[in-house]
Amino acid sequence: MAVRIFMMTGVLMASLFVTAIERSAWAQSEPDKNEIPPALRKRKQRLPGIQIIPAPGFDESPFLDRSRPRKKLYVPIVPPPPPLPSRLPIPEPRLNQLINQLTSGDFRERVEATKILKQKGSLDTVERMEIAAQSDMPELSMRALSILEAIFLSEDDIANRAAEQALQNIALNDAGDLGLQASISLSNYDQLRSKRAIVDLQQLGLHIEFQTDIMEIDDVTGMPYPGISYVRLGRSWTGGEAGIRQISRLARVNVVYVIATCPVPAERVVEILEPINPEILIESRSAAELGIKFSGIRTPKGVMIGEVTPGKAANAAGLRPNDVIIAFGETEVNTSDEVINLLKKYEPGDIVKVVRARTSNLNDTETIDVKLKGW
Repeated sequence: MAVRIFMMTGVLMASLFVTAIERSAWAQSEPDKNEIPPALRKRKQRLPGIQIIPAPGFDESPFLDRSRPRKKLYVPIVPPPPPLPSRLPIPEPRLNQLINQLTSGDFRERVEATKILKQKGSLDTVERMEIAAQSDMPELSMRALSILEAIFLSEDDIANRAAEQALQNIALNDAGDLGLQASISLSNYDQLRSKRAIVDLQQLGLHIEFQTDIMEIDDVTGMPYPGISYVRLGRSWTGGEAGIRQISRLARVNVVYVIATCPVPAERVVEILEPINPEILIESRSAAELGIKFSGIRTPKGVMIGEVTPGKAANAAGLRPNDVIIAFGETEVNTSDEVINLLKKYEPGDIVKVVRARTSNLNDTETIDVKLKGW
């Protein structure tokens, strides 16, 4: 036993002695820290124009190339190409073939043609389907109507507007079941039509006044968004009489103001919109704007102001909500219509004297000068 312990102790001592010798040899042969090993020297042979930026904490590393690049490399920013239409036109021979298949004696061919036209039909399909919908064949009419509705729901901005117009034409001109079905198709997507109409009409110069106190719920997202208080046609309107009809696409618009500077007179706007939406209220306004909304609260005399628009003429003159206008110019007033009619006599830049009183004391009046502004 003693011999075995003696041998194990000798082996351990010899191992420690060898380790000490290796450490001493390694310390003597350790390379200079500033010297680059031959295997890593090739890293400094980099391509011209390429610069490596050292990371924080490694600024002193000898292996990084800090030399300034000889030539800067510029990558031009190329704008993306314009988006392609979501639906490419169907070749004319193929389109004719599909339309003929809609009246085929084989039910499967009729179904297949309807499916393809719904999926791939574009602007060139809309006019053909509007004509087909007015045929004497009930099945063809209903298939054409379903194809128009599918194109109306597509993402092709040009085709879906045309399909919506075709559906509206059918709804207005057909007094039978086809017109009723077209009306139902449009009413099912009031919010979608309204969103598209807002974009289209604002590009034509229509002013749309949104109201934040009455919010509506989006059918798709479930999120609230502001409703429309009124729309206004003024000097900026570029849509002509053809564009007036598009106002009916806006959901729940009850008031249309037609300013005297509008290229389309108010009487013509009434003739265009009333047959489409008899409930819409169309009112003419002067070129000058006062910038107030009346409250509708009855007072013993005068007419009460409900809201004053910031930056407008009334606000600049010092009129405030709950003020009561006793006289406008030289005429006493008791209704908002009287103020509106008197305002038509003035032009932007005119100064009109307004007699106002506070609701706390209608006999304590004050006359102020209001410099009218344009819309």
